[in-house]
Amino acid sequence: MLNLPDSYYPPAHESWLSIASKLSEEKKETLFSVLREDEAEVALEDWMFHARREQMPPPGDWFLWIVLAGRGFGKNYAGSNAFIEAHRQGLAKSSAILAATTSDLRKYCLEGPSGILSLAPKSFQPHHVPSRTVLEWPDGSITNLYSSEKPRRVRGGNFDLVWCDELSWWQYPDETWNNLMFACRFGQPRIMVTMTPRPISLVKELVAREDGKNVVITRGSTYDNMANLSEIYIKEVIKPYEGTTLGRQELMGEVLMDVEGALWNHAQLDELRVSSPPELFDRAVVGVDPSASSTGDEAGIISTGKVGNKGYLLGDHTLRGSPAKWGAKAVATYHTLKNISKSCIIVAEKNQGGEMVRSVLREFDDTVPIKLVHASVGKVSRAEPVSSLYEQNRILHCGSFPSLEDEMCMFVPGEIKESPNRVDAMVYAFTDLLVKGGSGRAGAWGRRKVAA
Repeated sequence: MLNLPDSYYPPAHESWLSIASKLSEEKKETLFSVLREDEAEVALEDWMFHARREQMPPPGDWFLWIVLAGRGFGKNYAGSNAFIEAHRQGLAKSSAILAATTSDLRKYCLEGPSGILSLAPKSFQPHHVPSRTVLEWPDGSITNLYSSEKPRRVRGGNFDLVWCDELSWWQYPDETWNNLMFACRFGQPRIMVTMTPRPISLVKELVAREDGKNVVITRGSTYDNMANLSEIYIKEVIKPYEGTTLGRQELMGEVLMDVEGALWNHAQLDELRVSSPPELFDRAVVGVDPSASSTGDEAGIISTGKVGNKGYLLGDHTLRGSPAKWGAKAVATYHTLKNISKSCIIVAEKNQGGEMVRSVLREFDDTVPIKLVHASVGKVSRAEPVSSLYEQNRILHCGSFPSLEDEMCMFVPGEIKESPNRVDAMVYAFTDLLVKGGSGRAGAWGRRKVAA
């Protein structure tokens, strides 16, 4: 892609900076003595001096380069710098960047510390034009900016270079990718994908195409970049995942297969995904698994709707915050659903906080219909009827909800150690909407023994 000679690539898992730092002072002086001061400064600022080999585009005439790595690996650093360099060398005239959401596009691909606007050299700094959703480069080339929230916008493009960030978290992955394929028809198109993988169908299909020539995959883990990660990140993000199934995905960058015994699987959910919801629902429910903590534990908030005998999962609004924060979000979600349904209600568990839950919600609107349900049977007993509805194709997902779906696909009877907030809220909502007798008491979220 960048026509780099082999000598430009450092050894595996190394950067030229890490190699230089291991040299003796005498050898460092010898190394830089052949350069003028300004040349040395340019060399030290060059991204290829700092990038590990795995963060550099592979050699060859590949069509698709996938960086499949754990969180904190430096995927955005790799994507941004490769993208900038391709434009700087004149190898891209009409390019595009696709992210999961408009917010992610701005925060991580453009403005973040590893974003293009932060990493592009002053001599080749693109101009961001938000009104046109483009980047204008000094050489006149253009980068179009998209999110997976509006997949059909991509179709009309004509691109020679595309950077797809966090593809496995796209809202409509299949539709967005298919539209992108129609738009890659300019010159010799190249596509870069940077992501921590989730085992959705599209990711599995792309990984299966790896041949080392047209489709090249770079694999890496969080641990490859430990030297550049803060102690607080290591303690609060990495340590809790270590030794867990989710850690294999989030830290090691593995594409997990279905978890044996789980009540749901990713292939099943992919089949139940639709691109747009009905315009009007017979009934809608906001499911809430509240947090009673004033310090801000995670509270599950899921919006659902029903038309006939089919249920629709509309949104995952789960957040970490005080009761005031999740209460405000739940009520705001209710009002959104109220406008597109004949009737609407908030269903919340009262085991965590009792009547406090009702009081919190009433703080924001004392007219909102609220049903508090009490835990009385096991988590699994409550979830199984809802799981059966999925098997009967009676629940559809209007878009992709990665955090919720990962939680669902790791929900294994007998192995539930922590309360799955999103699943809890989702089950409360669909139990009320679709499960016979759901208008009565809800089940408890406790643990039960499951026969082997």
